[in-house]
Amino acid sequence: MRWHDLPGIPTYAINDNGQMKALPYILFREVLGQTFQVGTTGMGCPTYSREVLLGPSDPIPNSTVEDHDLDYFVKDPTFNFVVNQAIESLDDPGLTAEVARLRAMHLQLPAIVERANLVEQLMRSFQAFHESHHARNQTFMTRLDACKNRLIAGQARSQVERAAIEITRRGEAGGRFYWPGLPGYPEHPSRFPQTRREQIIASGVERWVEEQDRQEEKDAQERADYNLAQRQRKHRCKWCRKRGHFNKDCPAPHAECDIYCKVPGTHRRYRIKKCDFPRNQGGRPKTEVKAWKNFFNLSHNEMDLD
Repeated sequence: MRWHDLPGIPTYAINDNGQMKALPYILFREVLGQTFQVGTTGMGCPTYSREVLLGPSDPIPNSTVEDHDLDYFVKDPTFNFVVNQAIESLDDPGLTAEVARLRAMHLQLPAIVERANLVEQLMRSFQAFHESHHARNQTFMTRLDACKNRLIAGQARSQVERAAIEITRRGEAGGRFYWPGLPGYPEHPSRFPQTRREQIIASGVERWVEEQDRQEEKDAQERADYNLAQRQRKHRCKWCRKRGHFNKDCPAPHAECDIYCKVPGTHRRYRIKKCDFPRNQGGRPKTEVKAWKNFFNLSHNEMDLD
């Protein structure tokens, strides 16, 4: 049925890609007091819905009715047949929908009012509890401050500490497992009835201390060995110019000898392999020393001949 052709039925158009398209099949529905107009283009096609609202109307001439009196619509709606008939005779879906919406919301109004009253009552109770709680806290803090002021005015700390020191000096302090701390007494005087060393030996703590010392020494030695290995890995030998060992541990100290032997005779591996070059004497190689000797001998012979 093409309802949009009936007189008085508002048309329902949608925006389809920038073009307004009228829906030929429309009907009205009511869901939980809300009225909707539903439209579609055909069977199995998408449906669209919108609320049915009453638009403004032109003033009625010579009308003396007070339009603000809307109780006229919600008073005994079940038995008020005349009003229902009058609404139906106007054949205005917007008016029918708005009256139905007003009646549905009027039915919900008592529950809404009751809930608001309950919330207001709860808030008043909470406010009273908050004020009472705050008053009790204020009273407690006032009493606490008064107690502290009385203790300060009576010099309670000074008196008690002086008495505690006197009891400690007489050797009468009890409770050796707890000590509040007194000037000149970092520990309870009777905490160790024996000498400290005797008690440590008796409890086996000394053995534990020795084990801890040995473990610390072992850890220190391991750290030293590790540091030594790191240094050895980075060190460049002055004899063979290679890394991975120190000068004194060089396996081939004569590797860099040239013209004369550069390795001192005190090196631990000096005699393991004989050097191919002569020893250095006085900071000069043997060949150079011998050449200078020959030069001086020749010069001396020449002087004798003259």
